[in-house]
Amino acid sequence: CIRDSVGSEMCIRDRAGAEAALAAREEATAEVLAAGVLAVVTLHAPEHARGVVRAFAAGGVRGIEVMLRTPRALLALSAACDAAAELAQAGGPTVLVGAGTVLSEAQVHHAVRAGASFLVAPGLCVPVVAAARAAGVPMLPGVATPSEIEAGLRLGCRMLKLFPAATLGGPAALAALGAPYGLSLIHI
Repeated sequence: CIRDSVGSEMCIRDRAGAEAALAAREEATAEVLAAGVLAVVTLHAPEHARGVVRAFAAGGVRGIEVMLRTPRALLALSAACDAAAELAQAGGPTVLVGAGTVLSEAQVHHAVRAGASFLVAPGLCVPVVAAARAAGVPMLPGVATPSEIEAGLRLGCRMLKLFPAATLGGPAALAALGAPYGLSLIHI
């Protein structure tokens, strides 16, 4: 079990099962990201989530990152996850909904409880990555240097986010930083 800084506890009873579940979720997340479009949204009102998910799905977007930057972001994330599940149950496309701007172990716990399929952070925080792995949810930490890439790889991250990509040189930086590691960094 791990305990985060606010006292929430997450336990893994079946380590092999948890690793298999994480690998499956990472594969699904990688497929969505390989499509080339991840919608990054700030939802101020949970009641807007259904329409946002349906609009992106209709436009062919299969991945939505709901940023945790507003007072009602977790409620909006939960509503977006529910909307994606309803869409899939009705025979619509599968849309993965994740949480972005995940900065703490508590946010990992809350985002997972809200239904997030993946988590994204602007930086590489070891306790946050560990909490995501323990919860069985793919984590895309932000990296800006080779040392951060190596740290992310050592922590078991299969996907990384170059952040802030534009400031670091955009696609050229993405290619240059990822090449020595055989990686495609996610450019958000």
